[in-house]
Amino acid sequence: MGISSYSANIIYMLTPTDIHLLVGLFSKLTTPENVDIVLGDMIYDKASQSNRDIDVTIRYKNDLGEEVLFVGLQVKDHNRKLGSPEVEQLCAHFKDSIAIKRGGIISASGFTKPAINKAAYHGIDLYNFRDFDTGTDLQHIKFPPDFQFHEIREVFTQKPDVNYSIDIEENLSNIDISSFNENTPVFNIDGTAIDRTINIGDLNNNFINQILQHETIRLKLDKALEGEVFPINVTLHVENPPVAILGETKLLLNRVTISGSLIKEVHKIKTIFKILVKIDNPLYQVGGLISELPDNSLIGLITSTLDQSLQIITIPIAERNKKKIYKIKIK
Repeated sequence: MGISSYSANIIYMLTPTDIHLLVGLFSKLTTPENVDIVLGDMIYDKASQSNRDIDVTIRYKNDLGEEVLFVGLQVKDHNRKLGSPEVEQLCAHFKDSIAIKRGGIISASGFTKPAINKAAYHGIDLYNFRDFDTGTDLQHIKFPPDFQFHEIREVFTQKPDVNYSIDIEENLSNIDISSFNENTPVFNIDGTAIDRTINIGDLNNNFINQILQHETIRLKLDKALEGEVFPINVTLHVENPPVAILGETKLLLNRVTISGSLIKEVHKIKTIFKILVKIDNPLYQVGGLISELPDNSLIGLITSTLDQSLQIITIPIAERNKKKIYKIKIK
């Protein structure tokens, strides 16, 4: 039975969760070592007498570990500029959160002039999270506008062949084998769900990724030159074989053989430029390059006018997939 599936879903866009995570990482670069930065912290609101969410909290501490300043930031991602009603509402939120000594609002779409005036009246800092102008922003370092990350990647020249050896109680001739395909459901042998694996297509990808990390294959890949093609044919004996459900029949998949040809390629990865700028202080800038890898994680190079070092940041796909950010500490 030759069933295989191998693909990467490249999105190349920042979700609201991505923006929150990036703002937290950008903020970390502009703060000293003795701070705690937490995304999705719950802060007491005296008006509602309940804990309410603050997108980004920054707790500054002195050498004795005592908190000396508490900053709260709210991040808004709209397709229009943030107006004075939204800013006024957030100003009241900060005022009612007695732990917050200084508040700030970050907009991914900018602010209207009345909103800027409103924030200034209430002493609230405003920040733009916007596209990075490689010609005028971050004067201490220059990135070419066509800069791209490059990734060395091993890919199959065509869809690899995945063959399973199966154990069943009934004769194969009595089973409609044609219905065994990538959508065939799979489970653990005890009937429980397999983590992030619901069908044969998912299972194929799992085994293909295992093959690519196999010691023998890895050694060949590391020695291979760019553009070099070589065949593979590897059989895995599955220690805890999964079960495929075909009609009323359970198929025990106890061995899998994967064959195909791999080629070593260098791929350009689309890069976007983002920067966090304080509205009343253009010298406050932290920004960099962000790219999405084939596994849908993010990688970036960031720097700031306050700390001119260049740092690598990463955001795993597990963090990006969270529907709600809750008490994530930025390290």
